[in-house]
Amino acid sequence: MKNRKKLYIIIIAAVLVFLGYKYLDSRSYAELVKGAQEMAYASGWDEILAANVNRNRIILNVDGSEVSVNSDDLFMDSELNMMINVETLTPLLSCAVNRYERDSVIIEKGSSKVCVNADSVNVTCNGENYELDAPAALIDDKLYIPLSLIGSCLPYDYSWNPRMYTAFLTNRKPDEKVYPYMYSYREDGRISTVKNQGDLGTCWAFASLTALESALLPEYDFDFSEDHMTFHNGYNLTQRDGGEYNMSMAYLASWRGPVLEEDDPYGDGYSPDGLEPLLHVQEMQIIESKNFDGIKKAIFLYGGVQSSLYMSINDAGGNSSGVYNADNYSYCYIGTQKANHDVVIIGWDDSYPASSFATPPEGDGAFICINSWGDNFGDEGYFYVSYYDSNIGVHNLVYTGVESTDNYDNIYQSDICGWVGQMGYGRESAMFANVYEARNNEMLRAVGFYATGPDTEYEVYFVDNFEDTESFENMVHVASGQVANAGYYTVDIDGERFLLGGRKYAVVVEITTPNSVHPIAIEYSADDATSTVDISDGEGYISLSGRRWEHVEETQKCNVCLKAYTDTVEKN
Repeated sequence: MKNRKKLYIIIIAAVLVFLGYKYLDSRSYAELVKGAQEMAYASGWDEILAANVNRNRIILNVDGSEVSVNSDDLFMDSELNMMINVETLTPLLSCAVNRYERDSVIIEKGSSKVCVNADSVNVTCNGENYELDAPAALIDDKLYIPLSLIGSCLPYDYSWNPRMYTAFLTNRKPDEKVYPYMYSYREDGRISTVKNQGDLGTCWAFASLTALESALLPEYDFDFSEDHMTFHNGYNLTQRDGGEYNMSMAYLASWRGPVLEEDDPYGDGYSPDGLEPLLHVQEMQIIESKNFDGIKKAIFLYGGVQSSLYMSINDAGGNSSGVYNADNYSYCYIGTQKANHDVVIIGWDDSYPASSFATPPEGDGAFICINSWGDNFGDEGYFYVSYYDSNIGVHNLVYTGVESTDNYDNIYQSDICGWVGQMGYGRESAMFANVYEARNNEMLRAVGFYATGPDTEYEVYFVDNFEDTESFENMVHVASGQVANAGYYTVDIDGERFLLGGRKYAVVVEITTPNSVHPIAIEYSADDATSTVDISDGEGYISLSGRRWEHVEETQKCNVCLKAYTDTVEKN
């Protein structure tokens, strides 16, 4: 009996010791500060809270609307700071984001400018030193900043609602333009070496690739080959025949380029076959004629804008004339002549005086442009073009979607020359489709097509196991959206659409372009320049409403401009 009592005492003592140990151990995780209505958490608790937040879907609300952000671009760190990938700020907040040396970034919006370095809490906000709640972090080549920085240094109010797992950003200056009254890539180090086209008619290629290079600077400094673009664009033109930006779009959208200058040097009259593109250009936007606000915003957010002029001087040796002032490097042509030369707009100055031009226009203001006549022209290759010039800002192209070459494994296309003409039924809306045969077992990831005008809306469909036009009755909706500008766009599809090797499938787009009667972009042999167009490589269809389909290679002698992007699926 005594032994049993001893055993009870030992067991009770052990339990008390265990409970005491657990109590003492729990004190290392949390303690309550009574009477202050505050909880003081010890080491480890913040990590638990952050992990719980990151397990849930974090919502970002900008100006009252929920916006889409990938889960790896927005997270809570172990100090309970909400961190966001700086690359997302351009589409979300209309900020200019320029990375330098991979671990530093300059973020600009309106009159605000912030300079941030990875692993440092010290930043420069509008010329003043400021200390962050948490340092910017470089993770897997992505640079993250705390959302609180946006609330402190940019014109936004920031708050976090833990119950809703929602971060709120509200613009305090919604009427302020996203760009300043004066801006220049030359000052920010976003322009490569000034180039010289010589006596060839290749200004269009120089302008296109300079604009593309500026879209990648300062993070990536490339020198792309104009020779390759002018020899491998699919058009029946020589380097002396000139060209237009639609040729640049076709060359880049078809993944023929860009390639490096060192692999295909300019001016030797030879361009090798078989060179692989260094990057994949997936989006190019056309800014409406004389939309100066749109041009400025595109420069500020994305890169240099390719535009054109009527040049009454022929080379770098041009002297002052009625349109060009060599002393001030300023140009202004007012007349009816059409553009004959392409340049790149890399900045602007709203207060540039009208008196600086050879013949003063009716008001101040000028775009800052880079030419392709070497550094002996203008101010080491740069010059001012008046806002009142007849042609500047009429034809405008900016490169807004440049990706690495591992974005998709395969491209299916039949429109190497791209957007040559348009087709439709005399209405704003129409449907068009391309049929392809899968080369392997693959997964459909995206489609690419042209919007032929601003404010275009689209619906995308997929047809598996295509046999004939009756197969269109089995269309499955996979994407929808709207784009603000004309141009070339790549649209990701919803869900997984498996393609069996050797079997046909179709991608379909229903498009609506306001004020258009021919909304579908097509490729066809329109003139000598496009005489090489091959329509034997395509199986395209168009329809007014999806009930009756027309095979355009047979009836219209053309290809529709609609590409498909896939990833190869490994066999088990």
